[in-house]
Amino acid sequence: MECINFDEQFEQYEHDWIHEHAAEYGNSVDRMEEEMPALYEEWLHLPAEWLGGIRPCDYFARYDDAFLLCDWMLDYFRQNVPVPDLLISMCGYGSPMFSPKCFGEDGNFIEPAKGTGPFMLKEENPEQDVTAVRFDDYWGEKAKTQNIKLKTIKDADTRMAALKSEE
Repeated sequence: MECINFDEQFEQYEHDWIHEHAAEYGNSVDRMEEEMPALYEEWLHLPAEWLGGIRPCDYFARYDDAFLLCDWMLDYFRQNVPVPDLLISMCGYGSPMFSPKCFGEDGNFIEPAKGTGPFMLKEENPEQDVTAVRFDDYWGEKAKTQNIKLKTIKDADTRMAALKSEE
């Protein structure tokens, strides 16, 4: 499957927007930067000619084969193409933690999300497990455990047996 560089596409859209709107913002980079989250959201929902009329936010959602999506994500890594956020989310790659300052009272993001968390990656054994250790410089409450090991178990029956046995 083709690995499309969504970052480059957004950068072009952003560049064109800045060129069109710079005068409205008095050429203030700070003022224009404040518009970037809304601009990105707008870009995600516009039909894209470079995607055959599909909106960027819908591109990966058309696929429902988890193995295909995860293999596709690995292709992005192998080809050194920035991995689109939606593909990462759909493959469950990582478990982001967000600062409460990123959210409004309604629970929606009010600024670009800045990932952080009480743990940091220590070791990854592809298709086996991932180990995270407590990050003591975390801004919030410190984790109560020193480390967490997340095991990859592809077979649903084996996962259920591991869960029942508290593995």
